[in-house]
Amino acid sequence: MSRTLVSEIEIQAPPETVWAVLTDFPAYPDWNPIEIEMHGEPVVGTRLHHTSKLPGRKPMRFSPTIVAADPGRVLAWEGRVVVPHLFDVHHRFELSPVTTEGTRLRQSERFSGLLPPFLTRTLRQTQEAFEIANQAIKSRAESIANTPRR
Repeated sequence: MSRTLVSEIEIQAPPETVWAVLTDFPAYPDWNPIEIEMHGEPVVGTRLHHTSKLPGRKPMRFSPTIVAADPGRVLAWEGRVVVPHLFDVHHRFELSPVTTEGTRLRQSERFSGLLPPFLTRTLRQTQEAFEIANQAIKSRAESIANTPRR
């Protein structure tokens, strides 16, 4: 059984700027209240090491693998908790231009395995976390886009 969560937001910054924010992993602790730590490279096959903190929960560490990295378009990773088919996760960011200076960010996560049907509270908190993270990404990208170039 699987379940997919989705959150979308429009950002007044070009896809390249949003991509730069999403893939600047060392800067995550400076602005991201959900993905509070991230190490790795946005390259297919690379293992990420990150720490997430859902609202009202303790931080949790994960080590997913990048499965898609198309600059300015898609960043995705897959991982699992403990063993395959118990709690598998596919996380995806999709960027699409809405104007010459605007981007629609679609963040989604597909959960599959034996545990997701029993984790409705965690899934609700994850949906809330997506909304918070999207606002943080928007704020960061728009701040960068509006900073005068020297």
